Amino acid sequence: MSFLTSPGIAAASLTELWSPRVVAEVDDAYVKVAKIHGSLAWHSHNQEDELFFVLKGHLRIEMDGHKVELDEGELHVVPKGVRHNPVADEECHLLLIERKSTLHTGNVTTEKTRSLAEQLRPIAGTGTFSGPTPTRRTNRARHVGIVAVSAEGAALCYRTICAESAPILGPHDHPQVTMHTYPLAGYMAHVEADRWQEAGELLLSSADVLVRAGAELLICPDNTLHRALDLVRDRTPVPWLHIAEEVAATARTRGFRRLGVLGTRYLMEGPVYRKTLLAAGIGHEIPDAADRERINAIIFDELVYGRFEEPSRRYFRAVIEALGARGCDAVVLGCTEIPLLITDADSPLPAIDSTRTLARAAIREAMVGTFGWVLDPEGNKVELRQPPEGQ
Repeated sequence: MSFLTSPGIAAASLTELWSPRVVAEVDDAYVKVAKIHGSLAWHSHNQEDELFFVLKGHLRIEMDGHKVELDEGELHVVPKGVRHNPVADEECHLLLIERKSTLHTGNVTTEKTRSLAEQLRPIAGTGTFSGPTPTRRTNRARHVGIVAVSAEGAALCYRTICAESAPILGPHDHPQVTMHTYPLAGYMAHVEADRWQEAGELLLSSADVLVRAGAELLICPDNTLHRALDLVRDRTPVPWLHIAEEVAATARTRGFRRLGVLGTRYLMEGPVYRKTLLAAGIGHEIPDAADRERINAIIFDELVYGRFEEPSRRYFRAVIEALGARGCDAVVLGCTEIPLLITDADSPLPAIDSTRTLARAAIREAMVGTFGWVLDPEGNKVELRQPPEGQ
């Protein structure tokens, strides 16, 4: 079966700026088209080269210390690890070739960042098939690797992947899942000593076990340890999903503008959500110092041991009410055990369950391009456009 695609027509048919769409695949790479105007963001891809080919208009690729100017019909390859920022002073149409593991805006997240699921959506009004060509569909979801840290949160994430895949794939079906964890004590020794790089190396060691077991996609159901993950995530041969980035995407979809963030003291006072939400244009608040200490104690003295006490549940409700009084329109349950204590139905504010949000993102990305459809950010099936009969 063959399928003809006109990159020029596909790019011209796009209605969103800075929203690439996949039009073909070649081995381990995607061929994409994009329509751009203005500036994207300074970023890098530490493991992947990126090819830019100008279909129409003029493109300037700014890099540290120099820039490249491209006219129609010209191309340039940005090497892995090079910080760059694509800029178009007028509308420009591009063809891009990138490895499948390439994140849209690399090591940063902005309001322009698009997930792979979004990039695989069909291009409206064209006969262009967006996503892997039908002859290459594997009918197999990607193997998910869970880099676990605490038992209760990791177990909830695992159960969610298995349970919520079944309505999509069929009874008792789900992607392959492999989980590995070092003892929580090993991580906490680094966290309490502010040794985030060393904690990151432990995450990488766990990831290596999973990759050797066949994992094609990695997640870490622990918000606090994402501070360490941010230091090392580009050093694995398979992509990671980032819990705070998925929470931010969910908040944007649901229209929330200011989030209260609950979690360990290290998470609430640290940079993980602060920088991710700022990049997404979303404000945030954290509880006051006394509340942060008590929340931290409840997490480490009760929740990680599977103890879910009613007084603690009432206390969390009171903290959430206080965050609402400070202007928050939703709250992030930013410790993967908190959703076992308080749910969206219990919460005085709409609650984003970070554990299940990450698990659902893993399901979504595991399904990409394998079954003739993808899942959109809200978990709905989006059919991929088929090539015309006889082609």
